[in-house]
Amino acid sequence: MGDKLVAYSLIDYSFSHVAILDFSLLERLVLRFGFLKRLFRYIPRAMKVISENEFCFVLKKKLYRVRISDKEIVCLHSNIGSNALSLTRSHCKKYILFGDYNANENLDPVFVNFIDIETGELHKKTIFDSGDVNHVHNIISFKDGYIVLTGDTGSKTGFYFFDNDFVSFRCLFSKGQLSRACWLHEAGGNFYFATDSQYDPNFLLSVNLDDGSYSKIASIENSSIYSCVKGKNIYFSTTVEPGYYNHNFFLDLLDDRIGNGITSRSSRLYCFDGKYLKLLDKQKKDFLPMRLFQFGVFSFPDFMYRESDFMVYNCIALKGLSCATVVLIEQ
Repeated sequence: MGDKLVAYSLIDYSFSHVAILDFSLLERLVLRFGFLKRLFRYIPRAMKVISENEFCFVLKKKLYRVRISDKEIVCLHSNIGSNALSLTRSHCKKYILFGDYNANENLDPVFVNFIDIETGELHKKTIFDSGDVNHVHNIISFKDGYIVLTGDTGSKTGFYFFDNDFVSFRCLFSKGQLSRACWLHEAGGNFYFATDSQYDPNFLLSVNLDDGSYSKIASIENSSIYSCVKGKNIYFSTTVEPGYYNHNFFLDLLDDRIGNGITSRSSRLYCFDGKYLKLLDKQKKDFLPMRLFQFGVFSFPDFMYRESDFMVYNCIALKGLSCATVVLIEQ
């Protein structure tokens, strides 16, 4: 993404102009170079489709709303105060929800954030107390409430079910690094997730949300952050990321060693149908340091045609494909 927001048609493979982002001349210069986009984090990470004509995304701690037919882009909030790994639509459809996603090494209280889709007004509510957990990975609409996935460390790393108003909650699944996850999907009546640990071995697992029982489906090479569902299949990627901090700012920035739970310097894209796990793509991490120039990973758009033969994914910090979007025609 540069300063221009464009739409790409999977029907006739054409581009069409949507809007221009309000960037300075210096920012537009940065956006011309992929490695600078990565260094200064000008790649959107979280996005949420509101309708076929409208979506929201986060860039540089700003929340934008886009109306495609009107070719309109509006900054709903200029400083949401936190990074956001994922966005969720509230049950009442009025708000975009996201949890705090900062390093939070001191385990300070963690909030859920509500942003009004029309006015951009921001409200916060404390959902975890001091000492509980670092941050929120994902908020998932579930029945009459929400499932909140937390990490990376702390006594409340796991899955928690909150009521619709985020007043009361109960633990669904908490097993330390084994319950550290960024996504949770249903396939064939069962719930599946992959672990997201740079410290411990990683797995694809199934979990029973009623009693917290679980089973390991398969070992995976690296941690998993991004996923999507298309049709009856779950698609997810693995991440090439560093391990423990050296507690030296400059050494940490340049350190390119992978974590103990990361066994490969390649990101993989998998398809899982509830029974079989299939490898779709594998690309090697490029040579640039991971903390400075982002982890090596495939990520996914929020929405795609569920019945199409297309699989769309983005490539970040991967050799020869960084900042590229791939349209894969599945056979």
